[in-house]
Parts: sequence; C-alpha cells; structure tokens
Amino acid sequence: MQKMTIATKFDEVIKALNGEDTVMTVDDMIEFINDRKEKAVKKAGNRKPSAQQKENEGIKEIILEHLSGEGTTVSELIAGTPELVGFTNQRISALLRQLVLAGDVVKTKDGKKSLFALA
Repeated sequence: MQKMTIATKFDEVIKALNGEDTVMTVDDMIEFINDRKEKAVKKAGNRKPSAQQKENEGIKEIILEHLSGEGTTVSELIAGTPELVGFTNQRISALLRQLVLAGDVVKTKDGKKSLFALA
C-alpha cells in the first residue's frame, strides 16, 4: 500500500466521522490526531514575540506609568505623555483594550467618552 499523505489521512478521519468505511483503523486515526496535536503545540510554543509585540509591551508599560486612578481619555493620555506623542489614538486604544482584558486597566463610559484608569 502507498504511504498516505496528511490530507488523505484527514479525509479518512472525516469519512469515519460521517460513518463511512475507511482504510485507517480507529487506533491509526487516534495516533494521527495526537501526532498532529503535538506538532501544533510544539510549533506554537516555539514562537517568539515579533518586534511589534515587543515594542507594544514597552508602550503598555509607559501607559501604566502615566495612568492614574482617575479616568483619562485616550487623547488626554497621548497629549499628557511625551513618550506617546506621535502614536495614533487607534493604536493606544488597542493597547488599552489589551490592558483592560488583562485586568490592569478599568474602562468606564461617561456619555460618549471612554475613560481609562488603573485597576
């Protein structure tokens, strides 16, 4: 028998899930799925942060240093922080959102304004 490609093995798993006859045994399918899972986990674990991600971490630290307990808008934060001048509101908002999701910053609404403060 000819060696099966990865695509063919996936097709066989799909056939099995649909209740159709397959060339592979259940043990072969389990072994294949576990092998692909291990490779995916290994590949994900080897990733290093990109230059952009490293830069964003530094910007997040600057944001946390300059936020206070009182609510601040993105525009006020940029205007009041010399290191952030030149960055767009959109980029700083995205970083603030990440900080909110991480639990480091709290977002509140005041009418149409979004205010950010330290958690």
